[in-house]
Amino acid sequence: MTEPGPGVLFLPDSPGYPLASTVSLPEGHPFAPAGTLSLRLGDLSVTAEGEPGEATVEDLGGGRSRVTYPLAPLALTGRYSLDVRPDPGTGLDSAGDLAPLSTRPASPGLPKPLPAPDDIKEERLDTARAEREKLLESGENGYHLVAAFYEHNEAYADVFDSGRVDDVWKSNGGTDAMAADTHDAVRSDQGKVNDSAKTYANPDPSPKKVSYNENAITQQLTMQEALVHMAERLEEHDPKKAQYQAAAAAAGDFGTRVKADTGNDRTTVNPLTAPQVRDAVKKAANAGRAAAPFDPAPFTDPDGFLERIAVEGPSACPPGLTEADLRDIQRARNACLQADAAAEPASGQPLHQGTCRARIEGATITLETIARGGARTVDWLTVQAPQPDLELDDRDWQGEAGDTARERLTGMHFIRTLLRDALAERVAAAARTGTSPYGHPDLQTGTG
Repeated sequence: MTEPGPGVLFLPDSPGYPLASTVSLPEGHPFAPAGTLSLRLGDLSVTAEGEPGEATVEDLGGGRSRVTYPLAPLALTGRYSLDVRPDPGTGLDSAGDLAPLSTRPASPGLPKPLPAPDDIKEERLDTARAEREKLLESGENGYHLVAAFYEHNEAYADVFDSGRVDDVWKSNGGTDAMAADTHDAVRSDQGKVNDSAKTYANPDPSPKKVSYNENAITQQLTMQEALVHMAERLEEHDPKKAQYQAAAAAAGDFGTRVKADTGNDRTTVNPLTAPQVRDAVKKAANAGRAAAPFDPAPFTDPDGFLERIAVEGPSACPPGLTEADLRDIQRARNACLQADAAAEPASGQPLHQGTCRARIEGATITLETIARGGARTVDWLTVQAPQPDLELDDRDWQGEAGDTARERLTGMHFIRTLLRDALAERVAAAARTGTSPYGHPDLQTGTG
């Protein structure tokens, strides 16, 4: 293999992203008359077309600084494969092979947070069990709250087992930090559970840290999206379908009741101690009532709602949701679609193959540094980049299969979003290690 030039970064191959099913295939194709189309990307590399721009530095106090600098335009190149498989139920088998498009190893990304040690997990579970007993002893409302949890616990467990929420739930370690603070506050009965003075790493790749409440709402919407998505994939007669739908409704209803009884929502933080939380549960109105009606539409098509908002303004938001909520739902849905694509069996044949490319302008890097032991280290770093406008060499695409693939790719935002996130993760890893031209030459920092 030819040695890459300076500043060339490689991205891992993608799984086959499903595009459409029951698509008419060319006469004589082994899977004719119809098949399922998917798109894979491979041999992906990104190159910065120059040096980074001038950095701006903001002193945050306490030895902390925030640094932001623009990157030169990024050139993304690679190959694609438009693959076809037999439609489910056709009785046809495939001798095709979805072998990786690239022999390069997957690129390293941002450092992943280490899971909490088993003894810490058990300690947190002990605290949760003790709090459950206190809620049961607090009266009828506490009983209803614990009963609702156990009613839907199996559905929530299925979501975690599916891996569909891992990308958001575990991202950047924010939720684990929240869990530690919740554990400490509940165990002591003195600290604020949702301390307004504390912020946490954003699950979205953004330099803005978020409040306890905002991250909690993000995770609630992530759970609801996964439940709706899993229900979508089941037959109507499957009892799990109704179970997942009811659990999604209950998660949203819980958020509504928290706001009604404590005033806490995404943007309003009313700090409460554990005793104050129990008191709010005890005094809550209608704690035993059924969950409010649930509309899954924003969770099945967040892109459509966001496009309407861009044209019509905030009035186009679904009842009870904000534009920020929809963006959380969109991110969670993208993660579900990515998990689905990765789980698809590698069975099919390439229908068309060719090159792909994109040019990304306006990417920036933001990081915070902290003085430690006489040196400055990077505490956290993130890359913000627009979605790439991916160009595919589709000159040979013909017939219904070609037309359908073009149409679907035009409207499938999640492929561009996932590609943008993979690119940002790889560039961030290069910037953290000072790789030229991604790490800024004026920054004399180590990595933390």
